[in-house]
Amino acid sequence: MVIGVTGANGFIGSSIIAGLNGLGHQLIGLVRPQSAIDPSTANLCEVRRTCYRDPAALRQALESVEVLCHCCGHLGGWSVQDSLLTAANVEVTRFVAQGAIEVGVRQMVQRVRAFQGRS
Repeated sequence: MVIGVTGANGFIGSSIIAGLNGLGHQLIGLVRPQSAIDPSTANLCEVRRTCYRDPAALRQALESVEVLCHCCGHLGGWSVQDSLLTAANVEVTRFVAQGAIEVGVRQMVQRVRAFQGRS
């Protein structure tokens, strides 16, 4: 199975790639063009750089992906503006989901954000 992971350079994405390593899947790590990716993660997958807001580039990056784990986003604290969180988490997810539909991704799993409230 061909499994794509957005945010492959992040904590959750890189952990998913490490966990899937050795199970016989072809792994594709998707990261933003300017993002660094740890060599230990890059060695476990094919790295595809894409702009998540560019539909054509995103479709190209998702080509051949059968299952997509969508892990990219912004995990901000209380000081982060709502508009940044919306752009990074809602709008990008919409672009990713639309691109996945257009290229025929069979399943998409999205990370769930957990946070602790103010004390």
